[in-house]
Amino acid sequence: MERQIVECKTSFSACPLCGAPLVKKYNCNPRRLVTLRGEIYPLERVLMCSNPECQARDWSFHSEELQTATFWRRIYGLDIIAHIADLKHRGRRTHEEILEDLRSRGITISKGNVTHLLNFVEALVRGWHEENLETIRRGIEERGGYILGVDGTCSLRGYPLYIFRDTLSGTILYARVAVGDSEDDLKPLFEKVLKMFGEPLAVVSDMQPSIRGVVKSLLPEVKHQLCHYHFLRNVGEELMKPDYRKLSRIMRREGVKTKVRKQIQGEKKKKKGESSKT
Repeated sequence: MERQIVECKTSFSACPLCGAPLVKKYNCNPRRLVTLRGEIYPLERVLMCSNPECQARDWSFHSEELQTATFWRRIYGLDIIAHIADLKHRGRRTHEEILEDLRSRGITISKGNVTHLLNFVEALVRGWHEENLETIRRGIEERGGYILGVDGTCSLRGYPLYIFRDTLSGTILYARVAVGDSEDDLKPLFEKVLKMFGEPLAVVSDMQPSIRGVVKSLLPEVKHQLCHYHFLRNVGEELMKPDYRKLSRIMRREGVKTKVRKQIQGEKKKKKGESSKT
């Protein structure tokens, strides 16, 4: 298959300091970039100010479009990284389900790369929280408190990643990989959340015994509700596991998910076209 090379350069045509034309500084070799819309090879043309006396003479003017499409030296676009994080943290998908979703879109990626990207997102979230902690606290105060949702999922080398979120706003409050899933492992994570945001109005989680034990220990007066999603999923697996597996195999064989997704995308395009006409 022929590589789709796309030329990328800054939107500036003149130096923002002196107004002199920008000229070529160097070209970057085309590199592979995988996005939800397909695979491309961006060829970035980096420019510089043509005025030797200008303060910006040594500056490098990069493509804004390319910088907003991916992180430096990564082959997967921001849209794929965001999609994987959304499937994991909001959709509560397993690694296998994420891989299946991406394969249905024609994207081949290893399980290890999915884990790596999720850990990368976790690091970004931590950095964002550190900068916006006071803003998150003010939002919680304005809403009159928060309901703490706790969800544990598999992460690097089998260690569980725990996501703490405010279920009222959907804001992720804290995310951390734990060394295990015992009460002793989880208690410091809960204590960190309570230190940052105070006591929640209620707690929502799955039926994991260690989570229930920590909540009972640290928040004895706070109501603890089991997540309906996890409860129904677990009950459904126990009662209908053979039938579910059979149905799942049939759906994969017939490509039901892909057909449904195409139908949804078609409806969205149709509605977008109708709204643009009005």
